[in-house]
Parts: sequence; structure tokens; C-alpha cells
Amino acid sequence: MNRCCGAREDLDAESAAADGESALIALLSSPLPRERSAAARALGRVSGPQSGAVTHALVQALRAEKRSLPRLRMGQALEAAGVPASIALLGDLG
Repeated sequence: MNRCCGAREDLDAESAAADGESALIALLSSPLPRERSAAARALGRVSGPQSGAVTHALVQALRAEKRSLPRLRMGQALEAAGVPASIALLGDLG
């Protein structure tokens, strides 16, 4: 196998994943609660603790969210990323 092509495929896959994460993060601001819930759920499945941008976006969305189902999905996504939702919301106490 040619090393050049393998590295290129890895870069293409990483780029596609980043584009997908960006699209999901954008959906956290959707006017439709169903879309916000689905985006949070998908982010919880594809992101990990190393994804600081996703964690930050989820925390910000969770703080602003008023509906219960999107809040639940955002909290679950944070838990999946290794950040307890209760910790993420500590900033709301002040």
C-alpha cells in the first residue's frame, strides 16, 4: 500500500468528520426542538472528551435551552463526552 494514499484517505476522513461535527453544532441553534435534540444525541455518539469545541457548544446550548427533551439530550451528550451535565451547569448558579 502506498503510504501517500493512506495518509490522504486519513485526512479526507478527518475532514469529513470535522465537517459533520460543525453541521451538528450548527443544528444546536435550530429553531426546531426536534433538530436540537437530534443534533445533541448525534454529537454524544460521535464526539469524545478530546473534542473541546463540541463540549463547549453543548454546554452553551444546554445553558440556553428551555425545552426539556433537548436539555435531556444535551446532558446525555455531555455525559457521553465525559463531562457530567451537573458540572457543566455550575456556571448558572452565580
